[in-house]
Amino acid sequence: MPQNYKKVIQKLLYLFVFLLPWQMMWIFDEQFINGRKWQYGTGVIYITELILWLAAIICFFGIIKYHGLSGIKQKIVARSHNFKWNVKTVFIFSVWLLMVWSLISISWSGNHGVAFYVWFHLLEGILFLSLCLLTQAKIRKISWAVVGAGLIQAVLAIWQFANQEVVANKFFGLASHRPELAMDIVVENFFGRWLRAYGGLAHPNILGGFLVGVMLIILFLYFTGGRQTINDWLKRIFLAVSLVIVEIGLFFSFSRSAWLSAIIGLIAFVLFLILNKSVDTNWPIKKDRKFFYDLTRIIFYLVFTGIILLFIYQPLLSSRVASGGRLEQRSNEERILYTQQAGQIISSHWLLGTGLGNYTYELSQSYPQNNGWELQPVHNIFILILSELGLVGLLAFLGVLATSMVLAIKRNRLFLGLALMLVIVGFFDHYLWTQYFGLIWWWLVLVYLTNSDSHNFS
Repeated sequence: MPQNYKKVIQKLLYLFVFLLPWQMMWIFDEQFINGRKWQYGTGVIYITELILWLAAIICFFGIIKYHGLSGIKQKIVARSHNFKWNVKTVFIFSVWLLMVWSLISISWSGNHGVAFYVWFHLLEGILFLSLCLLTQAKIRKISWAVVGAGLIQAVLAIWQFANQEVVANKFFGLASHRPELAMDIVVENFFGRWLRAYGGLAHPNILGGFLVGVMLIILFLYFTGGRQTINDWLKRIFLAVSLVIVEIGLFFSFSRSAWLSAIIGLIAFVLFLILNKSVDTNWPIKKDRKFFYDLTRIIFYLVFTGIILLFIYQPLLSSRVASGGRLEQRSNEERILYTQQAGQIISSHWLLGTGLGNYTYELSQSYPQNNGWELQPVHNIFILILSELGLVGLLAFLGVLATSMVLAIKRNRLFLGLALMLVIVGFFDHYLWTQYFGLIWWWLVLVYLTNSDSHNFS
């Protein structure tokens, strides 16, 4: 592909990542059940999708211009002759199996339109991964786009919690939220109701999961960057300040699953950072006195900020962690109920599933008295995928996850913290599968796990 095409596509991909958290959308197929909006059946188009498809179209014409149709055919034939099974080919096979099986599942789904909407977003996630690999998008530039997006979301989250309000803005896709509204997500204790921060996202848990990944990517940039020039040191100061701000934004999401994934992900990052040898990564890290001084300083920043937040907001933290409050008990009861409902669906759909995106549609058939907002997916993506795609779909998904982690172990071990973050969040929430942002975030992390070519890390 011509270099000028590559550069344009790469810039579009970086812009796509930077704008991803904003929920600017056009609702073209709003669905209702018993008079209430059915969120998981509503068709929407996000503005970031347009950026992604623009990049895909430019990539297509760039390939045609560089190779020609005959050249593309010859390349495919040559690769088929040189085919051999290894971890990378198993990863590609698993991705294709997941995409094709999800597409086929539309045929037996109860609501074909909803199934297609979800499949289209899944396709976009795979398309994003493919474009990053084809154009050799730079991991560092993707990382800076993630950090920029995350810093904005963290600052917005801090402002929202301080003001106890999310101000509606249709241009940025922000809905209004206030603690006194019954349906908004809050922490409740004897001091009253406290609005959890949303950032620019649809739910505080989604914000929390995103900011955990941002923290790990900040640490990657901090420890693999240079220390020679003034510009390098300014970047390191910016990253250290950003890390603290993002940690505060994460705290104000009050997402328990995000907190747990942050603790495990950060521990994994530090362990692999210390144990990694330079031959295991694309960025040799000299384990000298300065390195351990930097590591100690970063850990101090994180721990000190956490202690200050815990001291100030201890009553709210106790309500969330102890699960003794009314809302926390109700949340736990609902999770148990959703798991029981999933068990009922799996018992009759374990082989093929309900069809992609049709979990809540199946619930609407089993519980016709429930309205749209009461139909919620089970809060575990592994159980949810088994429910929607059956055994084959779950095996394909696990194949993608397992092979990407093996690829990360071979070359990009620091990014295993990101993989652990996804797994933990996936066990406690569903947005990595049911939300457009969650699906793209999933494939964005896979870019880090599978991108083993050294020239992409510059």
